[in-house]
Amino acid sequence: MHSGAATRVRRAAACAVVAAPGAAVVLLDVALRGRLLRELTREAAISYAGHALFGAVTWGALVVAAARRRSPSRWAARAALAAVALLAVGTQLTVFWRYGTYDNWRTALQGTSLWPCLTQDLWRDRACVLALLVAPVVAVLAAVVAVRRLAPPRHLAGRVALPLGLAALAGAVVFGKADAGWDNGTTPDVLWLSAVGALARSKHTHEDIMVELRYLPAARSPEPLPALHAAPARPRDVLLVLDESVRAADVCGVPALSGCDENPFTNALLPGRFGFTQMRALDSTTALSVAVLFTGLPPTERRARLLSAPMLPEYAHAAGIDTAYWTSQNLLFGNFGRFLDGLPLSATVNGTELAPYATYETGADDGAMLDRALADLPRLREPFFAVVHLANTHFPYVVDPRDLPFSTTRDWRHMDTFGRTKVRYADALHRQDRLLARFLSALRARPEGERTVVVFLSDHGEQIGERGRIGHTWSVYDEEIHVPAWIDAPPGTLAPEEAAHLAALRDTPLTMLDVAPSLLDLLGVWGDTPLAPFRARMAGVSLLRGGPPPGRAVVMTNCSEIYSCATRNWGAMRGTKKLLATEDQPGPWRCFDVATDPGERHDLGVDACGDLRSVAEGDGRGTPYAR
Repeated sequence: MHSGAATRVRRAAACAVVAAPGAAVVLLDVALRGRLLRELTREAAISYAGHALFGAVTWGALVVAAARRRSPSRWAARAALAAVALLAVGTQLTVFWRYGTYDNWRTALQGTSLWPCLTQDLWRDRACVLALLVAPVVAVLAAVVAVRRLAPPRHLAGRVALPLGLAALAGAVVFGKADAGWDNGTTPDVLWLSAVGALARSKHTHEDIMVELRYLPAARSPEPLPALHAAPARPRDVLLVLDESVRAADVCGVPALSGCDENPFTNALLPGRFGFTQMRALDSTTALSVAVLFTGLPPTERRARLLSAPMLPEYAHAAGIDTAYWTSQNLLFGNFGRFLDGLPLSATVNGTELAPYATYETGADDGAMLDRALADLPRLREPFFAVVHLANTHFPYVVDPRDLPFSTTRDWRHMDTFGRTKVRYADALHRQDRLLARFLSALRARPEGERTVVVFLSDHGEQIGERGRIGHTWSVYDEEIHVPAWIDAPPGTLAPEEAAHLAALRDTPLTMLDVAPSLLDLLGVWGDTPLAPFRARMAGVSLLRGGPPPGRAVVMTNCSEIYSCATRNWGAMRGTKKLLATEDQPGPWRCFDVATDPGERHDLGVDACGDLRSVAEGDGRGTPYAR
């Protein structure tokens, strides 16, 4: 071939290599999310193309700058290129591998998961995601080598490339937020860069950021379990239904003939269930409640212990019991997904796998998640332990516009914000109860349903104006921690003495510390000798064997080394006496008797709570918020 023609071919090939990284990111995204990208509106598609151009210019210009032969700036370009490939592509691939979605600007601001993704994923998961992290770096550096050999950049192009690449990189950081389509409506590289920009801006301006939390769930290193032997009193499967933000005051946990307007469907379906009127969470934060429920440890445990404690699916797996976990929660929120990483699950799904637009508050559709659970159940080998984790009753509450039994009967003109919120909340509870009853009815119609004990409770409650707030994590007042709980057991799945104990505990003060021992007892491993050292660390008791000792005191808090609190609060409770302190109220301590004062309006004085002050202030917690 003529030398001039050969040169032109090499330069054309070099140009193709320069364009390849940007094109490869788009093609990779199409391969991973093609069906979802086809659903973009015209406006969203134009926005996607514009952001992809930012990425393509960044990649191409940095490749050109890195391919220069002698300029010292080539090393800066290579470092920038490798860093962007590792962080903006490699970590996005690891996130997608786990959750079926990418990190984005809203994750960084509301879930504060961006930095934990770096500090934990790059280290803890090095063995299983090394290829995902390193492959993009190898690919772009190979492109640099190819360009150098095919046609090194000319002087002017080489000089302009680095400033152009850095300018495009800055543009992606500043302008890369997806304003059309869902939060992930652009390419993964630009999404990551814009998340960095959003997080940096919010830390400077304090806009759009919830709070910078010191502690978030992190990668777990569970202590190895010995082989366990399951010997339940009766053959049975166990299903835990974990609800979101449901208050005991607003639904019927105990079967009732009337007055269950928010949950009429499950009330009618399960008239023989064992209900518990005095179940309380130890916190009002989902992450803490899940940690307590799954480990049996209190939220006041040290971080290292909480991250090394085995969780319920691991105990079940050690006994040869099949496990599953289906949730409509968005696991990116608050780095919550780290709790589930590595669990031995035969079937699982999460919110972002069900819907790309699953919000950080209400997740994906609970109905779709429950349908997925019904489809997966036949895959499980009996006996099994499974969890369905709902999300739609989190603020701002998902309602069915075709079925609004509370909104349509209220005069909104004479209601304040709290009143309107309460009505929407009631409609959301009604919708979810209908979905749950449909699921449980279908389960009970199956052969395995006749052997499945269903345990239901909410992770925490919800404040709707009682202390001038909406939502949770504000305090440990009863509206935020008093939750519904019940157990429904088909005939023959409980021994007579187990059923008698459950019936006797209807009005006994209980806490979530008792749930893990009860579930392990239902699985038949609570009394197994090799479990003894792990059992000794759990502060709760199995409800199948009787209630907790009458004098038991528990510490309650939203401030933990596993998840930091936005508003500091904690307390202690024994029986119906509760001592608590909340940062945004005068203090330090208030004492209430929830039996005579369920609204916790009449402070009895700290002395009326006896030694609960020393319990609450123990282990170095001290006296809070002295003024």
